Amino acid sequence: MKIPGWPLLAFALSVPAHAGTATSGVLEPTASARAKVAEFLVWERSVKPSGLYQADLGGALPNIVSPELLCLLNAASKAREIATRETPDEKPPFVEGNPFLPNAWDHLLGSQILSSSPIPGHQGESKVKVRFTFGEPGTPLDATSGTYRFVSTYQVKEGPQGARITDIDAGGSCDFCQSGSLRAALVDTLAAYPAAGAAQCKGLAK
Repeated sequence: MKIPGWPLLAFALSVPAHAGTATSGVLEPTASARAKVAEFLVWERSVKPSGLYQADLGGALPNIVSPELLCLLNAASKAREIATRETPDEKPPFVEGNPFLPNAWDHLLGSQILSSSPIPGHQGESKVKVRFTFGEPGTPLDATSGTYRFVSTYQVKEGPQGARITDIDAGGSCDFCQSGSLRAALVDTLAAYPAAGAAQCKGLAK
């Protein structure tokens, strides 16, 4: 099943080789957003999610992504189970593949946080740019040939519990890449699976 803007959310993506560290203490919003994205990159590297499965959506993740996005990811996991039961001869959505990276097939060499900046007109919200480098295993990150790069954009919002990632645009630009709003892609696909409970996620965005 293909999702507009995130066509291969259900297929395998390369395992990331990136790193980052979160900071502690009181931070400016953009610095806090940058630290939260770094924390997410560490989580993703550690969990190595393939598909959206309930077992992978706990741990540190509830402290990294917004309640709404976490709710949608859990609903996607339920939708996969529902589709497996209802149409066992068809490949269900969200069955495999890392839903957070730009490219579905090539090897990820590493990533780097490039910048963080406030979102105009949205108080307490920031965007963080992360560059992902792909290429053959063992290729140096700075190689001038044999590598290519995409830049993902993470939206982060400050709240009572601190900064949380509210959405991701993976920034892919190829036939099998993922780009556009992850949140919107989840909402659109989950509309076909009302029993998954995505409707209850709407009130969590506030």
